[in-house]
Amino acid sequence: AGQGIANPISMILSVAMMLRDSFGRYEDAERIERAVEASLAAGTLTKDIGGQASTKEMTEAVIERL
Repeated sequence: AGQGIANPISMILSVAMMLRDSFGRYEDAERIERAVEASLAAGTLTKDIGGQASTKEMTEAVIERL
C-alpha cells in the first residue's frame, strides 16, 4: 500500500461496466473505455504491463483523455 505501483485499469473499467450494466449509461461507459485504450496506445503503461507509469500517472493519463 502507498507505493504507487498498482495498476488502476481494472478499477476504472469496472466503473465503465457499472455505468453500462447498472445504469444504462452506454455513452459514458464507452468514453471511459476509449480513454483507457487511448492511454495504453499512447504508451502509458504501469510496471506490471511493461511500463514505468505509477498508479497516479496512469489514472491521470486516462482522465486527460476523457
